[in-house]
Amino acid sequence: MGNLQAAVSLCITLCCLWGWDRPLVDGGTPTSSNSNRSTTSGGRTLSREKQLIRDLIQNYEQQGRNGRPVADHTHSLLVNFSLSLIQIMDVDEQNQVLKTNVWYHYKWVDQLLQWTPAKHDHITSVRVPSTKIWLPDILLYNFADDRLKERRDALVVVQHTGEVLWMPQAMLNSSCSFNTLYFPFDKQTCQLKFGSWTYNGLKLDVDFIDGQGAMDVSDFTPNNEWTIVSNEGIKNVQYYSCCPEPYPDITFTLTIRRRVAFYTFILILPCALLSLLTMVIFWVPPESPAKLQIGMNIFLAFFVLLLLLADYTPRAAASIPLIDHDQRPQRRRRLRLRLRLPLRPRLRPRLRPRLRDRLRLRLRLRLRRERPLPRRRLRRRLPLALLRSRRKPAGSLRMKRLERGECLSLPAWTARISIFFSSLLEAFSPCC
Repeated sequence: MGNLQAAVSLCITLCCLWGWDRPLVDGGTPTSSNSNRSTTSGGRTLSREKQLIRDLIQNYEQQGRNGRPVADHTHSLLVNFSLSLIQIMDVDEQNQVLKTNVWYHYKWVDQLLQWTPAKHDHITSVRVPSTKIWLPDILLYNFADDRLKERRDALVVVQHTGEVLWMPQAMLNSSCSFNTLYFPFDKQTCQLKFGSWTYNGLKLDVDFIDGQGAMDVSDFTPNNEWTIVSNEGIKNVQYYSCCPEPYPDITFTLTIRRRVAFYTFILILPCALLSLLTMVIFWVPPESPAKLQIGMNIFLAFFVLLLLLADYTPRAAASIPLIDHDQRPQRRRRLRLRLRLPLRPRLRPRLRPRLRDRLRLRLRLRLRRERPLPRRRLRRRLPLALLRSRRKPAGSLRMKRLERGECLSLPAWTARISIFFSSLLEAFSPCC
């Protein structure tokens, strides 16, 4: 028994001596001597990369996250900035807000995150949490959102030279002025202005990454309603009333156009067809019952179309879309201006009086659509042959023209409306 116990203890001792230089990884699997070197800390193994990240974070905590990572405080820190447009989420014309999905691109040099690759198994880059190091305060100036933060957290890629690359995702709600006058054939131009909120240009300078003068749209997802027309970027330097120092910023200008295929079949084509049907009513005889039926059906169709217009037309009070706007008052105003023009002697000094009266009479007839002026008012202006040609028709001829809707004392549309309502009363009145 004594020899057996001695043999067991000897085997245990040899096993311990053989595995002393080979630490265990993943619950007891020994690592080979030619694999990546590691160190132990508190009974757990740490790889060279993890140890390097721990040393960098500890050194950064000792130096402090506050303040720019520069050796001399008089030096300006250059931050290269760019933007990748992923998707246009929403265009809110009523609230004047453009919602986009973007990727930020930040590049700068942090002198506190430098190391020698030869001393750390030739490791040239590591990933560090963004909450452990200094970050530039480059924000969206025209920010229109009730959220406190618009971007998601992402790791920071650090090179051994101290170059830092940070690419977080963000959902931006930016304020933009929309003009819906030419809806649905409208184009909108929105700007996204980025810059440091507290550092001036003498402390922190902002520039494009690799000279990119626009947003990157290589990963852009097409929108069903809007298409991109132009995409530009420019660097500006502004001086504000609060501070005498220069403040640089980068402004991206995005121009988008609305796709009109949907609105053509929903709004424009029904409007044109209903306008043609409205003109058909004037060719139906007044005594025909089909005239009333067609009129009521067109009225209901216009009512449904107005409901569609209320749903799809942007609700903007500054600029009313032309599809909902009546152009007749402007046309009548232009005719009035043209009517006054020949009557001013200082503007038309060489115009003959008789020709001037004819022009004035012609424009008045075109504007008001009424009968000519009475004979007593034209006696001094027009010759006798012209007065005889403008005599009033007989009573029977006047009644026939009234039945056809050609009233001489009222505009044509007023006479036709009166005939339409008279036929409506005859249709619903009890038979004698």
